[in-house]
Amino acid sequence: MNPYTTSEVPAADAAGVRQVPRWAQQRRPHLPERRTASSYLLQITAILAVVGGAVVVAFYMLAQVLLVPAAGMVSLAFVAVWVLVIWLITRRFPGFRFRLALRALAWGAAGSMLLVAAGGDAWLKIANSLGIQWASMSFAGAYPEEIAKGAGVFMLLWLFGKRPWEGLIYGMWVGLGFELLENYLYGISGAVYDANSDLHGVLWTWGLRSLLGPGLHVVLVGFVGYGLGQWLFGERSRWWYVLVGFLGHFVWNMQLGEPGQYFIVAGVMLVLYPWFVVVVRRARAQAVADAAGGEYQPTLYQM
Repeated sequence: MNPYTTSEVPAADAAGVRQVPRWAQQRRPHLPERRTASSYLLQITAILAVVGGAVVVAFYMLAQVLLVPAAGMVSLAFVAVWVLVIWLITRRFPGFRFRLALRALAWGAAGSMLLVAAGGDAWLKIANSLGIQWASMSFAGAYPEEIAKGAGVFMLLWLFGKRPWEGLIYGMWVGLGFELLENYLYGISGAVYDANSDLHGVLWTWGLRSLLGPGLHVVLVGFVGYGLGQWLFGERSRWWYVLVGFLGHFVWNMQLGEPGQYFIVAGVMLVLYPWFVVVVRRARAQAVADAAGGEYQPTLYQM
């Protein structure tokens, strides 16, 4: 029997009840079945974090872009290409909801950035004070970033999700938002400090970051989201995929100098990228099987 058929997903009633599939109820009986005060509070908190992060990011970006406006336009072209690539991949999942993908993108670019900025510096000081400078960027960058991004994926799944594979989708779009903003800021900085020209600086920065670890945050948060989705709605034994994203980022950020750094980059890419392709194919097969029982029609509350 296919545990993901749409016949097990009743529509919401007139009172706005959020119906949870029977197989999800059996695995996670504590999932909220109604739009409770706590769910509204969670949504309001997420909105405030995104708005606050957007304001902070906008002021910072404005100051940078005014210095090199041409570099900002070039960076926007790279942003558009990456959004198109991820959209082409995720739209192949039956039941893909673009509006939720945009919310995930907003969290990655704004909400998670606000949380990372609040705690990253403290982690850096703690690591340095403990004498583990080689792992300072792992604690200051990897852990706060994955916690912040993973929190956004969890909120989206808790409020709107009902399928195991949706965690992967939301994770990819949250990671995309974070990566695009990070690369955009690095690209502007590269243009400002490049000795040759602004254009050379922004192209070199985007090109380097697109070749060494292309879509790294998409992959890392994709693993985290896949684990969360399986834990909430599917095979709970696969929760450890969350750790793959955390550990992968931790190793990637380790500062070992040359030639150790080259081995880290090559090792992480050779392990995580092929593995992620397998996970995406598995999740899409799950989504196809999910839709095989009938047309996928999310309720109004879940759209």
